[in-house]
Amino acid sequence: MQIQNSEDQKAIYGITRTMVTNMILGCQEGFKKVLEVNGVGYRAAVSGQNLDLSLGYSHPIKYAIPQGITIKVD
Repeated sequence: MQIQNSEDQKAIYGITRTMVTNMILGCQEGFKKVLEVNGVGYRAAVSGQNLDLSLGYSHPIKYAIPQGITIKVD
């Protein structure tokens, strides 16, 4: 691969730096996903190894939490 101009060099440098930074942060902090539930009557709770969600359906949704996954509800 031959890079012709400085704009290409800057683009390659930028993506490489971002990918290396993301790899380092992934090893240090791990993966984290934040879910925000807004609305009247919408609730989430952890009971044992289940995540109980009330999202406006006629029935509550019970989700079994996989091993090795930590879920916190504020």
